[in-house]
Amino acid sequence: MKIFLYLIPLLLMNLTVQAQKYEFDLLTKYNSKIHNNVRESLVYSNSKNMNYFIYVNNDSLNKQAKLYDLKKMTSHNFRLIESKTENNLFFEFVYINSETINVENSYPSSELEVKIINNDSINNEIQVDVFKNNKRKKAEMSFVLKGKKNDTNLFPLFRFSCLHPFEFNQNLNLSEKIIVESAKGITLSGESIEYNLVYFEVVKFEILIPIYKKNND
Repeated sequence: MKIFLYLIPLLLMNLTVQAQKYEFDLLTKYNSKIHNNVRESLVYSNSKNMNYFIYVNNDSLNKQAKLYDLKKMTSHNFRLIESKTENNLFFEFVYINSETINVENSYPSSELEVKIINNDSINNEIQVDVFKNNKRKKAEMSFVLKGKKNDTNLFPLFRFSCLHPFEFNQNLNLSEKIIVESAKGITLSGESIEYNLVYFEVVKFEILIPIYKKNND
């Protein structure tokens, strides 16, 4: 899969333009399945910096991409233009605007409780319970994940891609260096859910987001 990126910022005469640089080296797709309903999550990330992600929505009715900066709690919005040639899929990102991430319903005080089920030289199997706060009275979500050992910890990529509404909560993390390949568990509403990593590709590109500063008169 290849991509082409074009940022088209609005330039005004009384503004000075700087830029925030984001680098990406991974493209992944997770599937989340409840009953017979499957949701796809196509995400670009930086394996060495899990503070930001691009979520790509290439649905035929709503093509867009959002770059979420979880450190600055800001999202950058893009119009997505898609084209295909033979076996290649091309994305063009056209910058629209930026806005603050709304975390009102994302359980910002939630915590993880982790139990290692199996740990060998290649794979990990881990029981994870998500609690609303540090009182840990009742798990809001529970799942068993299977992950492969990795040079860096890519659990935050799984959290962002799959664990709604906890995707923005960086407190929910593991100490193990793994990439989650599959998981089975129970959602907030008590339904059974399955997660699977169905696509993984090494990429290399960067995006520059315009930062506007008003000039002094």
